[in-house]
Amino acid sequence: MSIIIAALRTYVRNIKHYKFEPEVIFLKNILNEWDNCFHIGASDARHSYVMSRHIGNGHIYAFEPSSYSYSHLVMMTKFHRMNNINTYNLAVSDKAGTVCLVTPRKSTGHAGRSFAYITGLNDSDIKRKDIE
Repeated sequence: MSIIIAALRTYVRNIKHYKFEPEVIFLKNILNEWDNCFHIGASDARHSYVMSRHIGNGHIYAFEPSSYSYSHLVMMTKFHRMNNINTYNLAVSDKAGTVCLVTPRKSTGHAGRSFAYITGLNDSDIKRKDIE
């Protein structure tokens, strides 16, 4: 599926408030108008979209290491006109270094972002045994 089609699907889901993760409803209880937020692993911007609405004049710093998901994230910020967000195509860790992020495809052809895993730079051929 092309990234544009995937982003449009996410856009429609967002404006219809459809298929959000269960924790999204609690964001209104912990975010305030001027909050600054770090969104680590921002993926397809579903949480960023909701956070952006709750913090209003605050700011989101969204980090996403996957190039596919990062493209999706950037498109979502433009589609929704989220002007209170900066996006970074970077991983966040407690130590410096470089790893390889492997994002398998699901049987539907969609990116299996929830199945992503990291390997060393020379281990990119290693497959997870718990998924196909």
